[in-house]
Amino acid sequence: MIASESCSPVTSVFTLILTNWKELEYRLSEPFKSSQARNTYYFVKVQVYGNQAL
Repeated sequence: MIASESCSPVTSVFTLILTNWKELEYRLSEPFKSSQARNTYYFVKVQVYGNQAL
């Protein structure tokens, strides 16, 4: 997992979420099944890394 240096609080929150994904995935897989949780994760990941690449 690559965490880029940034002063943005939003980016910091997303970085925290991404680094703690295994814990979140475990919690999310209860109400949603893991496929939906994983799709949400990849969507967020693309949004975050896509925005950083610009």
